[in-house]
Amino acid sequence: MIIRNLLKNATIAKEVIKRVIPKIPGQRNCHCASALKDAIITRPELIPEETKKKLELIIGKYIK
Repeated sequence: MIIRNLLKNATIAKEVIKRVIPKIPGQRNCHCASALKDAIITRPELIPEETKKKLELIIGKYIK
């Protein structure tokens, strides 16, 4: 029963993602779009490469 519920939830989650992603606008005009811009205080050259790779999607544009 637990596995069945997990599989059902995974199926539902996939369907939600398929429906929601096309509705996300390409351009964001909210302040949250650049919320991390001034939040990262570590100098980019001091951030380990492995960490940069892990966080690329989130902070990549701020640490180049």
